[in-house]
Amino acid sequence: MKQSDLLALLGLPVTDPGLIFFFKERHLMLPQSVALMKPNSQTPVSIKNSAAVQDKEWGFAYYFRSELQNENFPVRQEGCNYIPYFSEIIFDGKLYQKRERKESADFWNVSPSPDSSIKSIEDHFGRFDRSRKYPNHRYSFSEQVEVIVTLITEQNRLSNYFAAIKEV
Repeated sequence: MKQSDLLALLGLPVTDPGLIFFFKERHLMLPQSVALMKPNSQTPVSIKNSAAVQDKEWGFAYYFRSELQNENFPVRQEGCNYIPYFSEIIFDGKLYQKRERKESADFWNVSPSPDSSIKSIEDHFGRFDRSRKYPNHRYSFSEQVEVIVTLITEQNRLSNYFAAIKEV
Protein backbone atom coordinates (compact mmCIF):
# COMPACT_ATOMS: atom_id res chain seq x y z
CA MET A 1 0.00 0.00 0.00
CA LYS A 2 1.26 3.44 -0.95
CA GLN A 3 -0.11 6.87 -0.13
CA SER A 4 -1.65 7.13 -3.62
CA ASP A 5 -3.55 3.85 -3.03
CA LEU A 6 -4.91 5.18 0.25
CA LEU A 7 -5.92 8.52 -1.33
CA ALA A 8 -7.72 6.62 -4.11
CA LEU A 9 -10.06 5.17 -1.45
CA LEU A 10 -11.35 8.64 -0.51
CA GLY A 11 -14.92 9.15 -1.68
CA LEU A 12 -15.90 5.52 -1.47
CA PRO A 13 -18.97 4.58 0.59
CA VAL A 14 -18.35 2.31 3.60
CA THR A 15 -20.09 -0.48 1.67
CA ASP A 16 -17.39 -0.57 -1.05
CA PRO A 17 -15.50 -3.92 -1.11
CA GLY A 18 -12.10 -2.22 -1.62
CA LEU A 19 -12.61 0.02 1.40
CA ILE A 20 -13.87 -2.91 3.48
CA PHE A 21 -10.77 -4.92 2.49
CA PHE A 22 -8.38 -2.10 3.44
CA PHE A 23 -9.94 -1.62 6.89
CA LYS A 24 -10.14 -5.37 7.51
CA GLU A 25 -6.46 -5.70 6.55
CA ARG A 26 -5.59 -2.89 9.02
CA HIS A 27 -7.75 -4.59 11.72
CA LEU A 28 -9.94 -1.49 11.96
CA MET A 29 -13.72 -1.31 12.21
CA LEU A 30 -15.53 0.74 9.58
CA PRO A 31 -18.56 2.76 10.70
CA GLN A 32 -21.61 1.09 9.15
CA SER A 33 -23.93 4.07 9.10
CA VAL A 34 -24.35 7.52 10.55
CA ALA A 35 -27.60 8.75 12.03
CA LEU A 36 -28.67 11.95 10.28
CA MET A 37 -29.34 14.82 12.65
CA LYS A 38 -32.24 17.18 12.15
CA PRO A 39 -31.60 19.87 9.52
CA ASN A 40 -32.33 22.65 12.06
CA SER A 41 -29.70 21.30 14.50
CA GLN A 42 -27.17 23.87 15.74
CA THR A 43 -24.29 21.40 15.26
CA PRO A 44 -22.13 22.19 12.20
CA VAL A 45 -22.72 19.89 9.19
CA SER A 46 -19.10 18.72 9.28
CA ILE A 47 -19.60 17.29 12.78
CA LYS A 48 -23.20 16.18 12.98
CA ASN A 49 -23.17 13.48 10.30
CA SER A 50 -19.70 12.06 10.75
CA ALA A 51 -17.69 9.25 12.30
CA ALA A 52 -13.96 8.73 12.84
CA VAL A 53 -11.56 5.79 13.09
CA GLN A 54 -8.12 6.11 14.70
CA ASP A 55 -5.33 4.04 13.13
CA LYS A 56 -2.91 3.98 16.07
CA GLU A 57 -0.40 1.76 14.29
CA TRP A 58 0.06 4.14 11.34
CA GLY A 59 -0.80 7.28 13.32
CA PHE A 60 -3.56 8.43 10.96
CA ALA A 61 -7.18 9.36 11.57
CA TYR A 62 -9.86 8.44 9.02
CA TYR A 63 -13.10 10.40 8.80
CA PHE A 64 -16.45 9.47 7.27
CA ARG A 65 -19.40 11.73 6.48
CA SER A 66 -22.82 11.04 5.08
CA GLU A 67 -23.21 14.62 3.83
CA LEU A 68 -20.54 16.15 1.63
CA GLN A 69 -20.79 19.53 -0.06
CA ASN A 70 -20.07 17.93 -3.44
CA GLU A 71 -22.75 16.94 -5.98
CA ASN A 72 -20.80 13.77 -6.88
CA PHE A 73 -21.53 12.34 -3.44
CA PRO A 74 -25.31 12.26 -2.89
CA VAL A 75 -26.76 11.42 0.51
CA ARG A 76 -27.39 7.64 0.58
CA GLN A 77 -30.13 6.52 2.96
CA GLU A 78 -30.47 3.01 4.39
CA GLY A 79 -33.49 2.75 6.67
CA CYS A 80 -33.28 5.51 9.28
CA ASN A 81 -29.53 5.87 8.85
CA TYR A 82 -27.25 7.18 6.14
CA ILE A 83 -24.27 5.50 4.48
CA PRO A 84 -21.10 7.54 5.07
CA TYR A 85 -18.35 8.17 2.54
CA PHE A 86 -14.65 7.93 3.36
CA SER A 87 -14.09 11.70 3.35
CA GLU A 88 -10.78 12.62 4.99
CA ILE A 89 -7.41 11.29 6.17
CA ILE A 90 -5.46 13.23 8.78
CA PHE A 91 -1.73 12.59 8.30
CA ASP A 92 -0.46 14.80 11.10
CA GLY A 93 -1.11 15.15 14.79
CA LYS A 94 -0.22 13.48 18.04
CA LEU A 95 -1.01 9.96 16.83
CA TYR A 96 1.63 10.14 14.08
CA GLN A 97 4.27 11.78 16.25
CA LYS A 98 3.90 9.33 19.17
CA ARG A 99 4.31 6.08 17.28
CA GLU A 100 7.07 4.14 15.63
CA ARG A 101 6.96 4.32 11.82
CA LYS A 102 5.03 1.27 10.56
CA GLU A 103 4.28 2.10 6.93
CA SER A 104 6.78 1.01 4.29
CA ALA A 105 9.61 3.37 3.35
CA ASP A 106 8.07 3.95 -0.10
CA PHE A 107 4.57 4.68 1.26
CA TRP A 108 4.87 8.47 0.82
CA ASN A 109 4.65 8.68 -3.00
CA VAL A 110 2.29 11.68 -3.29
CA SER A 111 3.58 14.05 -0.61
CA PRO A 112 6.28 14.01 2.08
CA SER A 113 5.63 12.37 5.46
CA PRO A 114 4.35 14.57 8.31
CA ASP A 115 7.68 14.33 10.12
CA SER A 116 9.58 15.74 7.12
CA SER A 117 11.39 19.04 7.49
CA ILE A 118 9.59 22.25 6.55
CA LYS A 119 12.16 22.62 3.75
CA SER A 120 11.17 19.21 2.36
CA ILE A 121 7.47 20.15 2.58
CA GLU A 122 8.16 23.46 0.78
CA ASP A 123 10.30 21.72 -1.84
CA HIS A 124 7.27 19.58 -2.65
CA PHE A 125 4.34 22.01 -2.27
CA GLY A 126 6.05 25.36 -2.82
CA ARG A 127 7.12 28.11 -0.43
CA PHE A 128 4.69 29.20 2.26
CA ASP A 129 3.70 32.86 2.29
CA ARG A 130 5.21 33.66 5.70
CA SER A 131 3.55 37.10 5.76
CA ARG A 132 0.34 35.21 6.63
CA LYS A 133 -0.23 33.66 10.07
CA TYR A 134 -1.48 30.31 8.70
CA PRO A 135 -0.43 29.96 5.06
CA ASN A 136 -1.48 26.78 3.29
CA HIS A 137 -1.02 24.83 0.10
CA ARG A 138 -3.56 22.69 -1.70
CA TYR A 139 -2.33 19.93 -3.95
CA SER A 140 -4.87 18.33 -6.27
CA PHE A 141 -4.44 14.55 -6.19
CA SER A 142 -7.46 13.88 -8.42
CA GLU A 143 -10.60 15.59 -9.63
CA GLN A 144 -12.27 14.82 -6.27
CA VAL A 145 -9.36 14.70 -3.75
CA GLU A 146 -6.84 17.26 -2.55
CA VAL A 147 -3.96 17.22 -0.07
CA ILE A 148 -3.84 20.28 2.20
CA VAL A 149 -0.92 21.40 4.33
CA THR A 150 -0.97 24.44 6.63
CA LEU A 151 1.95 26.12 8.41
CA ILE A 152 1.93 28.04 11.70
CA THR A 153 4.36 30.77 10.65
CA GLU A 154 5.15 31.96 14.18
CA GLN A 155 6.26 28.44 15.26
CA ASN A 156 7.58 27.31 11.85
CA ARG A 157 5.72 24.01 12.11
CA LEU A 158 2.84 22.28 10.37
CA SER A 159 -0.61 22.95 11.73
CA ASN A 160 -2.63 20.68 9.42
CA TYR A 161 -1.71 17.94 6.99
CA PHE A 162 -4.57 15.99 5.49
CA ALA A 163 -6.27 14.72 2.37
CA ALA A 164 -9.98 15.25 1.79
CA ILE A 165 -12.82 15.21 -0.70
CA LYS A 166 -13.02 18.61 -2.44
CA GLU A 167 -16.12 20.49 -1.34
CA VAL A 168 -17.74 23.68 -2.60
